[in-house]
Amino acid sequence: MTGPEPPDGPGTFLVERYWPMADAPRLDSMLGRLRDAVHAARQSGQGVRYRGSVIVPDDELVLSLLDATSMAEARAASERAGVPFERILRAHALDFDTPDEGRSSASAAPAGHGPGGGIS
Repeated sequence: MTGPEPPDGPGTFLVERYWPMADAPRLDSMLGRLRDAVHAARQSGQGVRYRGSVIVPDDELVLSLLDATSMAEARAASERAGVPFERILRAHALDFDTPDEGRSSASAAPAGHGPGGGIS
């Protein structure tokens, strides 16, 4: 890892949303609005990219990753989507864009986890 990043410089940002009882249609709609908002931001020259989301049903959370030139741009894209969020945090995404192909199952899974993420 490199040195400290500037407080509001470019980076990856985690958008945390609390969504009680979010069903599949509502989640699909929300993620579509987020993708549309990011696309509109890119069309207007802002440096923001949607990387994906993780749904945590047991905690009623939706966590989305955005790459942006600043936290302010990540916030603006999230607000433009019209979906409330709890907070936005600077994050370091590991292996989100890296397929498992070519890696052994031992190197693909975190310590203590078997292939596919299950506890071993």
